[in-house]
Amino acid sequence: MSTLPPDSREGPDASGPAEFTGETIDGGHVGELEQVHFEAERHRAETARRIAFLLVTALVGTWLLHYSVSAALLWGGHADVAKSLSDDFKTWLPVISGLAGGAVTFYFAKEK
Repeated sequence: MSTLPPDSREGPDASGPAEFTGETIDGGHVGELEQVHFEAERHRAETARRIAFLLVTALVGTWLLHYSVSAALLWGGHADVAKSLSDDFKTWLPVISGLAGGAVTFYFAKEK
């Protein structure tokens, strides 16, 4: 096993640090730093509103999709498939309605 002198380097920078050539690079103007304004309560309220609207939209969308597909299947003579789809919807409906109801309740009942 060989030992390397303490100032030697390995890898892409094996040549060592670059030497200063005396040329400066203008990086532009750096102004005064300002504090970022963040309102935590407003952010929470906006997030709760978006989640509530998203879940209600999902509830309405799945309801519309279920009934339109069921109608198309019944119209096409596939009553057995429509029955199976109805069973799946009966499983999905309590899940999405519970989530949407909880989100809407939180949105309207949160502390002011």
